[in-house]
Amino acid sequence: MIEKINEGNYAEIVLIVTKKTKQTKKNSFTANLKKNYRHILYIIYRKFEDKLFPVVPCAFTNKDLKLLVSGIPVLEIIPHEKKFSDYINLADVELMRQYDIDVFIRGGFRILKGDVLKSAKFGVWSFHHGDNNVNRGGPAGVWESIEGWREMGS
Repeated sequence: MIEKINEGNYAEIVLIVTKKTKQTKKNSFTANLKKNYRHILYIIYRKFEDKLFPVVPCAFTNKDLKLLVSGIPVLEIIPHEKKFSDYINLADVELMRQYDIDVFIRGGFRILKGDVLKSAKFGVWSFHHGDNNVNRGGPAGVWESIEGWREMGS
């Protein structure tokens, strides 16, 4: 996405807002099993699928974007985290407004709520897989495939 924006003549990236994350220790395999016990069959299925049908390049591989965004200001923030949402404090929102942004594209944050949604002229754009009117939650495309649906919402 960033490459396409940089190559085109229709938009310019003027600010990057990153979420400063807390350093957490990596959970052990056993701890992860206990935490995700309700999804154990899906986790096992994914492990087998990844081994049998590897996808290259993998969309989940971390990539360094420094070269693509060099020279662009970065605002590192610590949002207030609720159960499923992130709230950005008003002081950070005011800093963001100084850049006169047309559109924010959400990536790296959970569901954004609060004043940040009004910080850009045309709002915050976000991608959500699935159609909440039909099927809320779950892995993208799984129920659509299992049930043989002809359409998948987003």
